[in-house]
Amino acid sequence: MHYLLCPFLIFTIASAATANEQRIANQSAMRNAVTALKTHNQKALADLVQYPYRRPKPLSAFMNSEDLVRHYDEYFDERSEREAFEGLEADIRRNSIHGTGRILFERGKIVRIEPMIRLSVVLHEAMKQDSVTLSKVAQNYDEILVDCETEDQRVRIERFGPVSKFFAWKKREPLANMPLSAVTKREDLSDSGSVVYTFELLGIAHRVIDSGKNCSEQAIDPKTGRCRIMVDGQYCNE
Repeated sequence: MHYLLCPFLIFTIASAATANEQRIANQSAMRNAVTALKTHNQKALADLVQYPYRRPKPLSAFMNSEDLVRHYDEYFDERSEREAFEGLEADIRRNSIHGTGRILFERGKIVRIEPMIRLSVVLHEAMKQDSVTLSKVAQNYDEILVDCETEDQRVRIERFGPVSKFFAWKKREPLANMPLSAVTKREDLSDSGSVVYTFELLGIAHRVIDSGKNCSEQAIDPKTGRCRIMVDGQYCNE
Protein backbone atom coordinates (compact mmCIF):
# COMPACT_ATOMS: atom_id res chain seq x y z
CA MET A 1 0.00 0.00 0.00
CA HIS A 2 1.32 3.42 -0.95
CA TYR A 3 0.62 6.67 0.86
CA LEU A 4 0.91 10.11 -0.65
CA LEU A 5 1.77 13.08 1.56
CA CYS A 6 0.28 16.38 0.47
CA PRO A 7 2.69 19.36 0.15
CA PHE A 8 1.06 21.12 3.13
CA LEU A 9 1.69 18.12 5.39
CA ILE A 10 5.31 17.87 4.21
CA PHE A 11 5.78 21.59 4.90
CA THR A 12 4.22 21.21 8.36
CA ILE A 13 6.51 18.30 9.25
CA ALA A 14 9.58 20.17 7.98
CA SER A 15 8.61 23.30 9.93
CA ALA A 16 8.11 21.29 13.12
CA ALA A 17 11.52 19.65 12.65
CA THR A 18 13.18 23.03 12.12
CA ALA A 19 11.51 24.47 15.23
CA ASN A 20 12.64 21.48 17.26
CA GLU A 21 16.24 21.85 16.02
CA GLN A 22 16.10 25.54 16.96
CA ARG A 23 14.80 24.68 20.43
CA ILE A 24 17.56 22.11 20.99
CA ALA A 25 20.29 24.54 19.87
CA ASN A 26 18.90 27.40 21.94
CA GLN A 27 18.33 25.29 25.05
CA SER A 28 21.95 24.11 24.88
CA ALA A 29 23.13 27.72 24.53
CA MET A 30 20.89 28.76 27.45
CA ARG A 31 22.51 26.15 29.71
CA ASN A 32 25.97 27.37 28.70
CA ALA A 33 24.90 30.96 29.39
CA VAL A 34 23.61 30.00 32.85
CA THR A 35 26.98 28.44 33.68
CA ALA A 36 28.86 31.51 32.41
CA LEU A 37 26.67 33.92 34.38
CA LYS A 38 26.84 31.90 37.60
CA THR A 39 30.65 31.79 37.42
CA HIS A 40 30.98 35.43 36.24
CA ASN A 41 32.80 34.14 33.13
CA GLN A 42 32.49 37.14 30.83
CA LYS A 43 34.47 35.60 27.97
CA ALA A 44 32.39 32.41 27.97
CA LEU A 45 29.18 34.41 27.77
CA ALA A 46 30.59 36.70 25.08
CA ASP A 47 31.54 33.65 22.99
CA LEU A 48 27.82 32.71 22.82
CA VAL A 49 26.86 36.02 21.13
CA GLN A 50 26.11 36.38 17.41
CA TYR A 51 28.48 38.94 15.84
CA PRO A 52 28.42 41.61 14.66
CA TYR A 53 26.23 42.64 17.59
CA ARG A 54 24.52 45.91 16.75
CA ARG A 55 24.19 48.64 19.35
CA PRO A 56 22.17 51.85 19.15
CA LYS A 57 23.84 54.31 16.76
CA PRO A 58 26.18 56.17 16.92
CA LEU A 59 27.76 53.46 19.11
CA SER A 60 29.74 51.02 16.99
CA ALA A 61 28.75 47.37 16.77
CA PHE A 62 30.61 44.68 18.68
CA MET A 63 32.60 42.72 16.11
CA ASN A 64 33.86 39.97 18.43
CA SER A 65 33.75 38.70 22.00
CA GLU A 66 36.65 40.92 23.07
CA ASP A 67 34.55 44.01 22.22
CA LEU A 68 31.69 42.82 24.43
CA VAL A 69 33.99 41.95 27.33
CA ARG A 70 35.39 45.51 27.26
CA HIS A 71 31.83 46.87 27.58
CA TYR A 72 30.47 44.11 29.84
CA ASP A 73 29.50 46.58 32.60
CA GLU A 74 27.03 48.22 30.21
CA TYR A 75 25.02 44.99 30.28
CA PHE A 76 25.73 43.18 33.53
CA ASP A 77 26.61 43.57 37.18
CA GLU A 78 26.29 40.86 39.84
CA ARG A 79 22.60 41.56 40.42
CA SER A 80 21.67 41.56 36.74
CA GLU A 81 23.74 38.41 36.16
CA ARG A 82 21.67 36.66 38.83
CA GLU A 83 18.40 37.95 37.34
CA ALA A 84 19.53 36.77 33.90
CA PHE A 85 20.49 33.22 34.87
CA GLU A 86 17.37 32.80 37.02
CA GLY A 87 15.29 33.88 34.04
CA LEU A 88 17.14 31.47 31.76
CA GLU A 89 16.64 28.59 34.20
CA ALA A 90 12.90 29.32 34.13
CA ASP A 91 13.00 29.40 30.30
CA ILE A 92 14.76 26.02 30.26
CA ARG A 93 12.12 24.52 32.56
CA ARG A 94 9.38 25.88 30.28
CA ASN A 95 11.21 24.50 27.23
CA SER A 96 11.21 28.00 25.72
CA ILE A 97 12.52 28.31 22.17
CA HIS A 98 14.04 31.81 22.27
CA GLY A 99 14.05 32.86 25.91
CA THR A 100 11.78 35.41 27.53
CA GLY A 101 14.05 37.29 29.93
CA ARG A 102 17.02 39.64 29.52
CA ILE A 103 18.75 37.41 26.96
CA LEU A 104 17.23 36.18 23.67
CA PHE A 105 18.54 33.39 21.43
CA GLU A 106 18.38 32.44 17.73
CA ARG A 107 20.03 29.36 16.20
CA GLY A 108 22.05 28.66 19.31
CA LYS A 109 23.42 32.21 19.60
CA ILE A 110 22.57 35.21 21.78
CA VAL A 111 21.02 37.89 19.57
CA ARG A 112 19.88 40.37 22.21
CA ILE A 113 20.93 41.33 25.72
CA GLU A 114 18.80 43.86 27.56
CA PRO A 115 21.24 46.62 28.52
CA MET A 116 21.60 48.31 31.89
CA ILE A 117 21.01 52.00 32.60
CA ARG A 118 24.75 52.58 32.14
CA LEU A 119 24.41 52.01 28.39
CA SER A 120 21.87 54.85 28.22
CA VAL A 121 24.43 57.18 29.81
CA VAL A 122 27.13 56.06 27.36
CA LEU A 123 24.72 56.42 24.42
CA HIS A 124 23.59 59.90 25.50
CA GLU A 125 27.20 61.12 25.66
CA ALA A 126 28.00 59.58 22.26
CA MET A 127 24.94 61.25 20.72
CA LYS A 128 26.01 64.63 22.09
CA GLN A 129 29.49 64.26 20.62
CA ASP A 130 28.08 63.06 17.29
CA SER A 131 25.49 65.84 17.09
CA VAL A 132 28.01 68.67 17.21
CA THR A 133 29.73 67.31 14.08
CA LEU A 134 26.52 67.68 12.05
CA SER A 135 24.82 70.50 10.22
CA LYS A 136 22.43 72.31 12.56
CA VAL A 137 19.42 70.87 10.72
CA ALA A 138 20.55 67.34 11.66
CA GLN A 139 21.50 68.03 15.28
CA ASN A 140 19.63 67.21 18.50
CA TYR A 141 17.99 64.04 17.21
CA ASP A 142 16.36 61.45 19.47
CA GLU A 143 17.56 58.38 17.57
CA ILE A 144 19.62 57.42 14.52
CA LEU A 145 17.57 54.96 12.48
CA VAL A 146 19.94 54.58 9.50
CA ASP A 147 23.57 55.61 9.02
CA CYS A 148 25.28 54.18 5.94
CA GLU A 149 26.90 54.91 2.61
CA THR A 150 25.47 54.25 -0.83
CA GLU A 151 27.58 54.43 -4.00
CA ASP A 152 28.07 58.18 -3.81
CA GLN A 153 26.38 59.44 -0.64
CA ARG A 154 26.51 59.31 3.15
CA VAL A 155 22.90 58.69 4.21
CA ARG A 156 21.33 59.16 7.63
CA ILE A 157 17.74 58.91 8.80
CA GLU A 158 17.13 60.41 12.22
CA ARG A 159 14.09 60.51 14.47
CA PHE A 160 12.96 63.78 16.01
CA GLY A 161 10.04 62.89 18.29
CA PRO A 162 7.38 61.30 16.05
CA VAL A 163 9.01 62.60 12.84
CA SER A 164 11.77 60.86 10.87
CA LYS A 165 14.00 62.83 8.51
CA PHE A 166 16.35 61.82 5.70
CA PHE A 167 19.72 63.55 5.30
CA ALA A 168 22.34 62.99 2.60
CA TRP A 169 25.80 64.36 1.98
CA LYS A 170 28.21 63.58 -0.84
CA LYS A 171 30.82 61.04 0.18
CA ARG A 172 33.74 62.60 2.07
CA GLU A 173 31.82 65.86 2.39
CA PRO A 174 31.91 67.29 5.94
CA LEU A 175 28.70 66.45 7.79
CA ALA A 176 28.65 70.02 9.06
CA ASN A 177 27.70 71.10 5.53
CA MET A 178 24.03 71.61 4.67
CA PRO A 179 22.62 68.23 3.54
CA LEU A 180 19.77 67.32 1.28
CA SER A 181 16.86 66.58 3.59
CA ALA A 182 13.26 65.34 3.58
CA VAL A 183 10.64 63.97 5.97
CA THR A 184 10.35 60.17 5.65
CA LYS A 185 7.70 57.53 6.16
CA ARG A 186 8.70 54.15 7.63
CA GLU A 187 7.41 50.79 6.42
CA ASP A 188 8.48 47.42 7.87
CA LEU A 189 8.87 44.56 5.41
CA SER A 190 8.05 41.58 7.60
CA ASP A 191 8.96 39.04 4.92
CA SER A 192 12.61 40.08 4.68
CA GLY A 193 13.14 41.87 7.98
CA SER A 194 14.13 45.03 6.10
CA VAL A 195 12.81 48.52 6.76
CA VAL A 196 11.95 50.92 3.93
CA TYR A 197 11.86 54.69 4.35
CA THR A 198 10.07 56.58 1.59
CA PHE A 199 10.15 60.30 0.87
CA GLU A 200 10.02 62.88 -1.91
CA LEU A 201 13.07 64.96 -2.80
CA LEU A 202 13.16 67.62 -5.53
CA GLY A 203 9.88 66.27 -6.88
CA ILE A 204 11.17 62.68 -7.18
CA ALA A 205 10.07 59.79 -4.98
CA HIS A 206 12.91 58.07 -3.14
CA ARG A 207 13.26 55.17 -0.79
CA VAL A 208 16.03 53.96 1.48
CA ILE A 209 16.09 50.25 2.25
CA ASP A 210 17.84 49.22 5.47
CA SER A 211 18.46 45.48 5.72
CA GLY A 212 20.28 45.70 9.04
CA LYS A 213 23.62 44.87 7.39
CA ASN A 214 23.68 47.53 4.67
CA CYS A 215 21.37 50.02 3.02
CA SER A 216 20.57 51.26 -0.45
CA GLU A 217 18.84 54.31 -1.86
CA GLN A 218 16.54 54.19 -4.86
CA ALA A 219 15.06 57.02 -6.91
CA ILE A 220 11.78 56.28 -8.67
CA ASP A 221 11.08 57.65 -12.12
CA PRO A 222 7.89 59.76 -11.77
CA LYS A 223 6.77 58.83 -15.30
CA THR A 224 7.15 55.06 -15.11
CA GLY A 225 7.15 54.46 -11.35
CA ARG A 226 10.23 52.28 -11.81
CA CYS A 227 13.74 52.49 -10.45
CA ARG A 228 15.91 54.72 -12.61
CA ILE A 229 19.33 54.84 -10.90
CA MET A 230 22.04 52.40 -9.91
CA VAL A 231 22.59 51.84 -6.20
CA ASP A 232 25.73 50.30 -4.67
CA GLY A 233 26.77 49.07 -8.12
CA GLN A 234 23.55 47.16 -8.77
CA TYR A 235 20.33 48.00 -10.53
CA CYS A 236 17.46 48.07 -8.08
CA ASN A 237 14.76 45.49 -8.66
CA GLU A 238 11.11 46.34 -9.17
